[in-house]
Amino acid sequence: MESFFTSLSPQFSVLAMPQWIDMAAVVVGAAFGGLTATERKLDLFGAAGLGMLCGLGGGLIRDMIMQRGTVFMLDSPWAIPVAAVAGMVAFFFSGLFRRIDRITAVVDILSVGIYTATGTDKAVVAGLTFVACLLMGVLTGVGGGMLRDIFLGDVPQIFRPGNLYACCALLSGAVYYGLVYMGLVKGVAVVACVAVCCLLRWASLRYNIQTPSQVDLTPRVIDYTRRLKARQPGDVSYHIPYRASRYGHGVRGPQEPTRPLTVAEQARHQRVEEQERAQLKDELKAEIKEELAAEERLADAGQATGSAEAIFGTPETMDRLEHARGEGDGPSDGRTDGKGA
Repeated sequence: MESFFTSLSPQFSVLAMPQWIDMAAVVVGAAFGGLTATERKLDLFGAAGLGMLCGLGGGLIRDMIMQRGTVFMLDSPWAIPVAAVAGMVAFFFSGLFRRIDRITAVVDILSVGIYTATGTDKAVVAGLTFVACLLMGVLTGVGGGMLRDIFLGDVPQIFRPGNLYACCALLSGAVYYGLVYMGLVKGVAVVACVAVCCLLRWASLRYNIQTPSQVDLTPRVIDYTRRLKARQPGDVSYHIPYRASRYGHGVRGPQEPTRPLTVAEQARHQRVEEQERAQLKDELKAEIKEELAAEERLADAGQATGSAEAIFGTPETMDRLEHARGEGDGPSDGRTDGKGA
């Protein structure tokens, strides 16, 4: 791969990136590290350390993995001091950076695109494969933020659901690789790489495009497999008895080929469903009212029975009194009442 680029023109062997562009990318990354230090209530040394991690971490990971040539942060006399100073400046003037957060966000994605181009180019010059070149480009672009999150004990942001960030670096690195492989001048390829990275990031934020998370296709695969097994050759309709599975879903019943519903039919079905739900609610309310009325009647009957027993006694006591009264009124008593006396 290296001989291919060298045979075309000397400019394809190495990417002659201006020094100020590299330093601008380092400053932006280090400034974000310093702002993170102020948000986490770290000290000045923590701001300088996070500044160096964010500004130089991606290139450090790339150079350590490739082991080709020198390490950028050790070879350049300005890389480490600029990153540390930028982190400390962001630490002392955090309010200024927050006021221009939109500008810093734009510069951040610009630095990601530039880092991705430089990392991909270094892997291309080293003669690595296409996948390895993409990996080196992505690690160079987002490796600093990944190291920052790891040192702070968080899950790296590129692994969490959210708007496209690492995907922007991946696709822009592929664009750079393809353009350079076709023989385009590297300066134009860098501009195209950065433009693709910025456009993808803008589209992700504008249309809220996010990476998927917590997607489990197992129930659908099981459902589809069972329906295929139950289908007879040549049959259009087939039946699978409904039963719950251990995944918490049910296997579908008869499947009939249906045409798409029109807008009027969908509205009619929706009105019918709403009427059925309203009728079900009314029936439930009526049943609840009947149950409450029955309970109230039972409670009232119990209170009336208790009051009668308190006044007249229990039914057994009333029976004994009636029996005694009947014996006292008999002729064999031989006694008269009080009036006769």
